[in-house]
Amino acid sequence: MNEAENIQERYIQLVRDITKLQWVRESIASHSKNYEGLKKKIEKQLHLKEFSEKELNKYRMEKDFPNKSNKNGTRTLRQVTESVRFYEIAVRKLQVQVTEARIMELNEEKDKLDELCKQLHLLYDQVVVPGTEDIFEQHLRNDVEQLNIEIPDIESKIKLYKQAQTKLYKARELIDIAMKTLPGSTSFMDKQALSNVNSHAAISGYSFKNAWDPISKANELSQRGYKLVKVASELCPDDVPNIPNTTNFANDDVLRLLTNYRGYRLKIESVLRKQLNPRLNSFENQLVMSKYHFEQRTVEWVDRQVTFLESYLRANGFLENQNLDREISMLRMGSRAAVTAVAEASDRVTVDDALNISTEDNGALPEYEYNGSLLHNNDLPPPAYSR
Repeated sequence: MNEAENIQERYIQLVRDITKLQWVRESIASHSKNYEGLKKKIEKQLHLKEFSEKELNKYRMEKDFPNKSNKNGTRTLRQVTESVRFYEIAVRKLQVQVTEARIMELNEEKDKLDELCKQLHLLYDQVVVPGTEDIFEQHLRNDVEQLNIEIPDIESKIKLYKQAQTKLYKARELIDIAMKTLPGSTSFMDKQALSNVNSHAAISGYSFKNAWDPISKANELSQRGYKLVKVASELCPDDVPNIPNTTNFANDDVLRLLTNYRGYRLKIESVLRKQLNPRLNSFENQLVMSKYHFEQRTVEWVDRQVTFLESYLRANGFLENQNLDREISMLRMGSRAAVTAVAEASDRVTVDDALNISTEDNGALPEYEYNGSLLHNNDLPPPAYSR
């Protein structure tokens, strides 16, 4: 077999093999969406399960101290316990579905298709003489190569931002626990606002001398929170500032400490709500769109190379007495179906999701001020106490 016959046979075989596996690109889009959706559901259920477990532990602690008021409202121990069991069952069911989805993954078939497409690209570069390339094919090739570089970069950014997000949520939780650790803070948090000096006289009476242990514990917790914020800032310096913390002194009363902690927690919540979470959401939307365009351009690129090679080979005396109309027609139908499936699986990205996020527009972080009689937070409403 001479070189011309070899090129012809390779082309025919590649077209037929790619046509047989074209269904993979159509199926993998919906499968990936289902798999990612299951993972998000299980994350949500785990979070709700953790919340219910904390509620159960809090309920048991209140039962151990009957003098404390019941913060669980009308929920009984049975209701709280059933809530925990409900989420445990939901998590187990989702874990089974995730395992089944992982077994059904089409990676092996997709690897075969990718290898065939790679061979097609090599054949195209071997056959087509420089200077006679198809301009549209060149544009598609450049798009695929560019997206192949961009997608790992976006995934790397998402990983960093999720790490920073986790650390900020943990820091907020530590500051929250530190606030609850302070003597008298429970009654203070219940009131949520003070009108004059007398309203917080009981809290102000606590000092480092008569309440060293709980205040020392609160200081230890807050220091851990400050360190986590610093690490988060190092991970994402563009969107997570290193929030400065107020130095506590030995003569500070509980109210001043509580004000400092609450102000710091407000800053963490502001960074999460206005900067980090929107940026992370933007990256995730960008990743979805980039993957969609990558799959779309890849399908179009393969389709373009197949049709251009057919015309090129026939013009140069190849493919005589060879009818590939059926295979190429099936390939085009599969390409259109694959592009449609990818588009449906990618969801819609809104205009707000595509907007650029500028931290310069957010202004200074909110402040809590303490003047000995009133608490101020620059006229902002108090943040939600629970996570």
